[in-house]
Amino acid sequence: YAQKDQPFIFRCTNRLDRDTSGLTIIANHMVRSRILSAMTARHEIRREYLAVVRGHVTPASGTIDAPIGRAGSSLIERKIDFDQGERAVTHYRVVEEKNGHSLVSLVLETGRTHQIRVHMKYLGFPLVGDYLYNPDMQYIRRQALHSHSLSFRHPITGKDMRFTAELPKDMLKNSKKTLDTSSILNIIIFAVNKTACYHVRLAQLDRASGYGPEGREFESSIARRKDISVMEMSFLIQQELLSAA
Repeated sequence: YAQKDQPFIFRCTNRLDRDTSGLTIIANHMVRSRILSAMTARHEIRREYLAVVRGHVTPASGTIDAPIGRAGSSLIERKIDFDQGERAVTHYRVVEEKNGHSLVSLVLETGRTHQIRVHMKYLGFPLVGDYLYNPDMQYIRRQALHSHSLSFRHPITGKDMRFTAELPKDMLKNSKKTLDTSSILNIIIFAVNKTACYHVRLAQLDRASGYGPEGREFESSIARRKDISVMEMSFLIQQELLSAA
């Protein structure tokens, strides 16, 4: 449009939350926009998302049917509200599960603000990196949510259309870390005598052999620290080891 020196109106049919990556539909004509909006209202556009959550999701698949409304006077935050909320339906299934994290596929039947994020928190498995509903920023600095695929019938030609977008680099990197690496680190912290000197043994296990001899071990020590507790020391050590992994 810029090359042709023609005006362009941004007509987005399905919105994405801020910091959510992936696919969205943009109509290049007002008529197409209205048709696509009507298709969305009739649930004729299938939207699949991928998300990373912490924990063993149970049950492994199902439907979350819980109304969503505003959280107090906040203009942004949402919550489950059975009294005044609007109906919201999300279908989910676990795609992969490793080391305390799950990769989940989610299909929206409705399109409420923050629907997936609120529904997964309601289920007890909030998205990692979600600053609003679960500020767990250990592996990623945004909600681990990606619009993976869109399927619909072309509003003019009637041709079946399907588009997919692979996970972006930050989710690939951090999904690999959460799903494949974080729990491979077996951290053992123990105090020695009265010197308050903490030794750490990290066994990085070979994936195939588990606790076999192939595991690489090394030790490090932290000098006397009387100003912090064992729990605080444990946290600092884990952060150090994970950042070096």
